[in-house]
Amino acid sequence: MTGELGDHLLGDDPIDGSHEHPDRLDRGKYAVQLLPLLERVRAQSESSVLAMIGPWGSGKSSVLAMMMRELRQDDTWLVAEFNPWAYSDIESLQLGFFAELRAALPEDGQWRETRKKIGDFSRAVSPLGKIGGLVGVDAESAMQRLSDFLAGDVSANGTKQKAQEALRQLGRPILLVLDDLDRLTPDELLLVMKLVRHVGRLPNLYYLLCYDEQTLLDVLKRTDLVGNEGEARARDYLEKIVQIRLDLPALREHQIMQLMDEGLSKVLERGRVHLGSEAKGRLSKAYTSVLRDRLTTPRAINRFLAQVDAFHSLVDKEVDFVDFLCVTWLRTSEPRLYSLIQRSRSELTGTAWPKAPGRRENHKEQRESWVERLRGAGVAPPHADGVLDLLALLFLPIRSAVEGWTYSGSFSEDLAARQGVGHVDYFDRYFAFGVPAEDVPDSLVSRGLQELHHFSESPNVRALAQALREQPERVMRKLRARRASGEVQEPELLLRLVALEYPNLEPSPGTFLGDPRSDAEYLAFDLLSDIDPPASRALILNSLAKNGYGLRFAAGVARIAKKVAGRVESNVDTPDWIDPVVTVAANSIASEFELVSRRPLNQVNDFEFRLFWYWRRIQPKEASSWLRDQVTSGRWGLLESLVRLVTVGVTRSGGREIVSDFSLGVVDEVFGIERVLDEIGSEIDGAEPVEDHLSLPSTMDNRRAYALWTLRLEKERRASMQPEAEA
Repeated sequence: MTGELGDHLLGDDPIDGSHEHPDRLDRGKYAVQLLPLLERVRAQSESSVLAMIGPWGSGKSSVLAMMMRELRQDDTWLVAEFNPWAYSDIESLQLGFFAELRAALPEDGQWRETRKKIGDFSRAVSPLGKIGGLVGVDAESAMQRLSDFLAGDVSANGTKQKAQEALRQLGRPILLVLDDLDRLTPDELLLVMKLVRHVGRLPNLYYLLCYDEQTLLDVLKRTDLVGNEGEARARDYLEKIVQIRLDLPALREHQIMQLMDEGLSKVLERGRVHLGSEAKGRLSKAYTSVLRDRLTTPRAINRFLAQVDAFHSLVDKEVDFVDFLCVTWLRTSEPRLYSLIQRSRSELTGTAWPKAPGRRENHKEQRESWVERLRGAGVAPPHADGVLDLLALLFLPIRSAVEGWTYSGSFSEDLAARQGVGHVDYFDRYFAFGVPAEDVPDSLVSRGLQELHHFSESPNVRALAQALREQPERVMRKLRARRASGEVQEPELLLRLVALEYPNLEPSPGTFLGDPRSDAEYLAFDLLSDIDPPASRALILNSLAKNGYGLRFAAGVARIAKKVAGRVESNVDTPDWIDPVVTVAANSIASEFELVSRRPLNQVNDFEFRLFWYWRRIQPKEASSWLRDQVTSGRWGLLESLVRLVTVGVTRSGGREIVSDFSLGVVDEVFGIERVLDEIGSEIDGAEPVEDHLSLPSTMDNRRAYALWTLRLEKERRASMQPEAEA
C-alpha cells in the first residue's frame, strides 16, 4: 500500500498519520496540540465537555484518529469511542453509552471494582425492559438482574456517588469520544446530551463531541425543547453543553488545489489521459467558475474524483475528459440539473426543430431564462452564476446567452473535434456511461481509417463501411472531423470507400428534405482536394463515373467544385484543377443523356433524370438547351417535361417522399414562361387548386397537378396586372 493521495479514491477511511494513511494536509500538528489542551482542561476541571466542530467531510474523523493514536501511545489517558448512530433505538443507545464507558476501563484487579460501580450506575438509570441488553454487565440472567435491582441499594443517586468515588480514587482520566452526533434523530440527540450533561458527569471523565454545527442546530430545532424558538435557542442550549470548542481549520486554497492536483493526476495517469493546453484552459475555467467554491472538504474532493475515476474507464477515449469531469460534477452535486440537461438535449446541441415564427429571445432574455431554469432545478441562488458559467463551457447555446454572442457552425465543428458533450454526436455518451448501441464509436472510425490500405480484407474497414450505410450523417461528420485534425492519411482510398457506399446512403428516419448523398459529395470534394498531385484529381473522378451512381457521385462533386469556384474572389485565380474536374463530369453527363434522349420520357426514371439538375448546376446553358431541344424536336412532351421539374422531398416523420417545389424561374430559363402559358394554356386553365402540396405523395399525377396549379396562379397574376400596364 503506497499511501499516495489519490490511491484510495474509492475509500473513505480516516487519515491517522500512519505510513499507510499519511497526513497530507498538515492536520497532525493540530491533533498533537490538542493533547496539552486536554491536560490543561483536566487540571482545571474534574469533568468537561469539548466539541470538535467542522462540516461533513472536513476531516474531523481523521484528526480524531491522529489524536487518539497519540493518546494511545501514552499511558496517561484511557480512550473510549461511542458512536450513538450505531444503536437502533433510544434504550439501546443509553445502555451502549455505559457499555462503552465500562469497556474503556482496564480489566485488571484495581479496576474491577470501578467497572462494577459503573455497571451498577448504568442499571440504575437504564430502562428495566432493556436491562438484559447491556453488554458486559455481570449477571447470569435477566431475572437475576431484576432481582438484584429491586433488593440492593440501587438508587440513581446512590450508585452515581459510588461510581464517582471509585473513579476519583483511581485518578486516571478517561476521554469518551462521541462521533456522528449530527446524524441522530431529535429524541436521540436530546438523550445523548442528557447523558453527557447530567448523568455522565463523573470525575476524570471528559467528553469529546464531534459534529457539523449547522446540522446539529437544525436537529435541535426539531426538538420539543427548542420548538418554535429557532436557532438562537438551539445555540444557547448547545453552549450550555459544550465548555470548549475545537473548530477544525478550514482547508486553505493551497490545500484544496493540492488535493485536486494530486488526485486528478492519479486519475489521468490511470486513464492514460493527456490534457493539452486548450483542455487545461477549460479545466481551469471550470475550477474557478464553480468547483473551487463547491469542493471545499477532503471528502467532497475525494468522492468527486472517485466518481470520475470509477466511470471514465467506461467511456475512455470516446469523450472529452474535461467535459466528462464537469458532467460528473453536475451528476453528483446538482442531480436535478443533471436531469434537466438530459431533457434539454436538442436545445443544448442546437438540433431542436425550429419553433413557430415569432420574436426570438435576445441573449439577455435567454440568460435570464436559464437562470430561472437553474432555480427550478434546485440550484441555490448564490451558486447560479458559477453553474451557468460551467454550462457555458459545455454548451454553445448557453455560451451565447452568457456572452451575448452568436457562435457560427465552426464552433460546433470544434465541439465535434474534441468529442464535447455539447455536440449531438457525443451528448448521449456522457449520460449512458459508454457508447450507445445506436452510436458509432470513434475508435471504430479511427481503426478503419488506419487500415484503408487493406480495404476489402480489413474487418475494421468493413465495419466502417457498414456504419456509413446505417448512420451516414453521423459517420460523415466524424470523417470530416478526422480530416480536419489530419487523421486521414490516405484521402484517395477514403474517397473510393465513400463512392462505393454512395448508392446505399439513404436519409435517416426523422430527417426532412435531407440527403446524405449530398453530404457525401461535400466530403468527397474535400477529400479530392487533398489528393496530390492536383493533376490526378480529374482522372480519379473520371474513374469513378463509370455507372449510374458513380456518374451521379462525380456530378455531385463537380457541382460543389463549381460552387467553390464561383465563391473565389475576383482577384484570386481559380485553382487549376477545378475546371478539369467540372469538364470531366459534364462530358460524362452529356454522354449519358445522349442515350437517355433516345427513350420516351416515361421510360426515364427519376434517378436518371436527377442528373439533369447536376448538369444544370455545372453547365446551365448546355443542360437547359438539351432539355429544350428534347421538347422542340417532339421527342418529349412539354407538360411531361415540366412535371419532371417538380422536385421531391422526404418528410421528417415516416420518411415519405412528397411533392416539394416547382420553380417558375427554372421553367423560364429552360422553356420560357410565355411559351409554356401559350402551348399548354388549356391544361393550365383547367387546373384544380392544390392547397398543401407538402402533404402530397410524390406521384406523377400529384406533381402534374401541382405544376399546373402553380402555372395557373402565375397566369392569373399576369392577367391581373395587364390593365395596369395598358393604363
